[in-house]
Amino acid sequence: MRSEPRPTPTAARGGVEGVASYVTGVIATLVAIGGLYLVNRLEATTAMAVVAAGCIAIWLARTCAKLVLLQGAGHSGSCVPEGFAELRRSWPVVVAAIPPVLGLAGAAIQLWSVTVGLHIGQALGVCGLIAAGLGTGRRLHASRWGVASYVIWLTVPGLLVVGIEALSRTV
Repeated sequence: MRSEPRPTPTAARGGVEGVASYVTGVIATLVAIGGLYLVNRLEATTAMAVVAAGCIAIWLARTCAKLVLLQGAGHSGSCVPEGFAELRRSWPVVVAAIPPVLGLAGAAIQLWSVTVGLHIGQALGVCGLIAAGLGTGRRLHASRWGVASYVIWLTVPGLLVVGIEALSRTV
């Protein structure tokens, strides 16, 4: 029986950081979408800009936070190279905004309403979290329960955000 080759630690770290950044971006996108439901007469292009700007802001904040952590790692040189490296590593935060922005683009060209575009964005976000959980569990060669636990842990926060936002619209 032949075992599959395991990724090198550097390659594995890059993949894991990419998924972690993507999950961060999806949850940030879900929060932005929830806030947009509260806006009266929302234009699709405005909603697209808010979602994209929110993910870009989280991307930059994540990079800044990682640079602050360099101090704990004993780093004493210039943070400029590491800053650019972190921007590249955490790019999936911004990528996470693409599916919801595309859902809102459908509203911008009047294929559906802005509300439907927001719903599409939420659904795609939750599906992205499920995919991230499946991918993480499978990459770790986890048992079925292990894979399921990753799906649950990565999806539940997104569902909670969507649920809290739905409740806030009824109050």
